[in-house]
Amino acid sequence: MAKKVIPAPSKPSAVVNIDLEFDPGVHGKKWVACFDWLGFKNYVRQAGVTNVFCDMRWCINELAYHGQLLNVEFAWFSDTFLYHTHDGSRESFCAISQASEWFFDEVVDSGIPLRGALAFGDIYVDKSNHVFLGEAFVDAYEYGERFDWVGFALHHSALDRMAELGQPVSELYYERQCAPFRDRNAARLKLESVVAYGIGQSSALPVVGGNPYLHSVKAMHDAITNRRHRKKYQHTIQFNEHFDNPKHPVHIISRAASKGKGERPA
Repeated sequence: MAKKVIPAPSKPSAVVNIDLEFDPGVHGKKWVACFDWLGFKNYVRQAGVTNVFCDMRWCINELAYHGQLLNVEFAWFSDTFLYHTHDGSRESFCAISQASEWFFDEVVDSGIPLRGALAFGDIYVDKSNHVFLGEAFVDAYEYGERFDWVGFALHHSALDRMAELGQPVSELYYERQCAPFRDRNAARLKLESVVAYGIGQSSALPVVGGNPYLHSVKAMHDAITNRRHRKKYQHTIQFNEHFDNPKHPVHIISRAASKGKGERPA
């Protein structure tokens, strides 16, 4: 039997070079918020492309709606969602924090778990060439991934800049508590002081029966059977129950974190 001859691939008629030039107009110190969809890899495997596409389209529309409403730039890459500002002013902080809070609330309320953080620092954004660079992107991404919960926190770079601008945390819907995080060099979760947003505090109107956004977190918790996977939702509920009711003992978070190993989502 004659061997099948596979023709060699034809050479392209012309090689297209991407000629990028540094644009100082898109470089500067600005605010950045980054969110990641928890458990996205497992969700893709279980739900299929069509369902994931529909949910992703909804998330992108929410991201765009709140960004456009508050004049904040936005972008997305797979399961990561970004906001960034035009400058590092107090007004821009108020805009990006508000957009981030609303986006976070609405996505979590829909049953999609997010965690993220807001940072400040040097960035370079050339959207036309899909270039996003800078320490603030790294800080926001890594700090958001640090904690074992569904939540949105302020990186120390953001807190430092807020102090420079005279923006007190007390005027915002954030609170400092100890939260559990995973130390890669330790078998158990550890605790770290963090300034984080209270789910639904910026969006929710007074509702009989409690915070509807927190109810969504509890529903996600109840739908999970794996005890290790449920830990992050327990940490989230404990933080936010204390936020809603300061008399709620925050040391429950410490006790829960010291006993469980937790689980890092895919």
